[in-house]
Amino acid sequence: MKSLFTKTVFLLFLAQLLWQCSKEDDLPKIIDQDSLNALIEKERKRENAPAIAAVIVKDGQVVWENFAGFKTLSTSESPDENTAFILASVSKTVVAVAVMQLMEQGLLELEEDVNTYIPFALRNPNFPNTPITTRMLLTHTSSLSWPTNQEDPNFNKTFESANAPDIYPWLRDYLTPNNPNFQPNSWQNNAPGTSYQYSNLGAAVLGYLVQTISRKDFHSYCKEHIFTPLQMHNTAFKIADLSPTTDFASLYFEDELIPQYSASHYPAFALRSTTADMANFMITMLNGGVLGNTRVLEEATVQQMLAIKVPDKKVGFLWTELSGKWIGHIGEYWGVSSSMDIHREKNLGVFIVSNNSHIESIYPEGQIYRYIHKYAEQLAD
Repeated sequence: MKSLFTKTVFLLFLAQLLWQCSKEDDLPKIIDQDSLNALIEKERKRENAPAIAAVIVKDGQVVWENFAGFKTLSTSESPDENTAFILASVSKTVVAVAVMQLMEQGLLELEEDVNTYIPFALRNPNFPNTPITTRMLLTHTSSLSWPTNQEDPNFNKTFESANAPDIYPWLRDYLTPNNPNFQPNSWQNNAPGTSYQYSNLGAAVLGYLVQTISRKDFHSYCKEHIFTPLQMHNTAFKIADLSPTTDFASLYFEDELIPQYSASHYPAFALRSTTADMANFMITMLNGGVLGNTRVLEEATVQQMLAIKVPDKKVGFLWTELSGKWIGHIGEYWGVSSSMDIHREKNLGVFIVSNNSHIESIYPEGQIYRYIHKYAEQLAD
């Protein structure tokens, strides 16, 4: 499985180049539903994706959706709007919402040393006198490493969903010297706040920060304060939080069926969700933090979360500009390729997911991504 991480590094780097060169000239001037559906099926087969599910929201409602292929190859059943996929790093957009909720409540200061909130000393041992703030974690400038397989071959070790160690004390032992599981390569040789490095570890620390301040397990906090209020009933960071009857898409890696899994750094990648639930999430962010009569963030807070903080990387608070003014996140891990982004000016949102790795067509330079986003923008014009 180590080859996945090299591929993932490349894909995320590619996405953060942000489409510097436009390729609109090779797209049809007008895309209709039939040609879009045909393109998705063609690309699904070309990339050997068992399933691809996609949804567009506009003006507060679902305006298009597509479910191609099979949620499990053993039965050839098609996915639908209630089929749960693992989302990989798209999960980080939810982490950002949880952090911003605590900020709104006055429980968290973005510029405060995180050691104010957590029960162990989080310091880069190469720069022990430099505080690390929540803002640094949200902008990938905390000096934490990714880490890649080269930095730590064991970081991406997975466990059966019910057996994954909790985020704490694993995180403390992994990041602090004088612990048997300390990993020196989890830290860069750059001072906190001075350089950008995309970090799954940073997202895990943010999840633990939410957990410590709220005094609830991170996954329980998100269920209570984000998923339940937004009627995301088939969404959770832990499978145990979902109904026993939840309809899961099977996971495939290099064309082989793999089991459902989790890991200690689960806030960074382990969200399970459906197109129906992610439609609600996108609508909420497009509406400035409100779905119907339920508000999870203030409009000003949503704007603050999405505003670009690292201009050369087009990064806000975990959210990233993927193409033009489309902001969201992509993800890839064992058995998943995913993309979610919103265009607030045009009131559009797009979510695309597959239950296999390396499905490059759903990323910003891929055909499926580009066709769906062009079709979405047609609907707004």
